[in-house]
Amino acid sequence: MWYELKIKTTTQACEAIYNILIENEVSGIVTEDPNDEVYSEGYKGDWDYFGQEALVFEYDGTLIKGYVELEPESAEMKVQEIQHKIAGLTEFGLDPGLAEVVFSEVHEEDWVDEWKKYYKPFEIAEDIVICPVWEEYEPSGGQQMILMDPGKAFGTGTHETTTLCAQKIKKYLGDTKTLYDVGCGSGILAIIGSVMGIPSVYGVDIDEKAVEASRENAALNHLEGKVKFELGNLIDLFEEPADMIVANIIADVIIMLSSDIHRLMHENTMFISSGILVEKRQEVEAALISNGFVIVEAEDKGEWSVIVSKRA
Repeated sequence: MWYELKIKTTTQACEAIYNILIENEVSGIVTEDPNDEVYSEGYKGDWDYFGQEALVFEYDGTLIKGYVELEPESAEMKVQEIQHKIAGLTEFGLDPGLAEVVFSEVHEEDWVDEWKKYYKPFEIAEDIVICPVWEEYEPSGGQQMILMDPGKAFGTGTHETTTLCAQKIKKYLGDTKTLYDVGCGSGILAIIGSVMGIPSVYGVDIDEKAVEASRENAALNHLEGKVKFELGNLIDLFEEPADMIVANIIADVIIMLSSDIHRLMHENTMFISSGILVEKRQEVEAALISNGFVIVEAEDKGEWSVIVSKRA
C-alpha cells in the first residue's frame, strides 16, 4: 500500500528532513516553502525552477510531501519512527517547527508523475544549469547542463547552502586540480566541480544510499571514472592534500572537522563550508580560527551561511 506523508516544518529543517525521508525509502519528495528564495524571486533566465502551476500552497508555512510503500500493519509504526527522527533534529541546533507527520493512503497512479511538476531547470551558478532527467532543456550562451534525478537524490541543488557552495567553487576555481566533497549527498557539488573542469574529484559520505545516488547522478552525466564516490570518512579515506575541500553538512560537524582536516590541506587549499545556520556562523568561525584557519570570506543567504577559509 502506498502512503502520502505530509510534514509541517520550518525552512531551516527542510534539508535534514529530506535526508531522513530518503533514508526511509520515501519517494517523490517535494517541498512547498513560501520563504524559499526560488519561490519568491526565481532565478535569472526565461525559465523557473518551479512550474507556475506548482505555486499554490496548501499550508502557510513549510510543507514537505513524499510517498512511501508500506505494509498497512506497519505503517503507523514507521511514521512514528520518522517523526521521532525529525523531532531529534533539535539536538543538531535545527528547529523542526510543528514536526507534524500526517499520512494517508494513496493510489500509486495518483502521485507517480504528479510530484515531477515541482522540478524544472534552474541555474545554480553562473552558466551551470541543473536539469531534472525527464525535462528537455537546450543550454545557451555557454551554459553547461547537469542532469539530476530528484527522485533518488539527497537534495537537488535548490537549497541555499548548495547554491552558496556552488557559487564559491566557481569563484575560487582558479587552477584547482583536486576537489574533495565531504558529505556528498546527491553528489551535486562534486559533479559541478568536475563540469567546471577540475580533473580529480572525490565525494565521500557515511551513508551508503547517498553514495549510490551520487554514482547514479554521475553516470547520468557520463562522469563515471572522472568523479569518484566512496563510502566512509574523509580523514580515513584520503592522505594526499586537495586544492579545494567543500563540506555542505552541519555546523557541529564542520567544527569537528576543523581540528583534523589540516593534513588534507596545503597552504593554498580553499575550505568551503556550509550547512551553517546564520546564528551558528560565529561559533564555526571561532572554531576554524582556533584551529589555525583564516577566514577568507563569509556570506549569508536566507537563514544560511557559507564560510571560505584556508590555513593560516
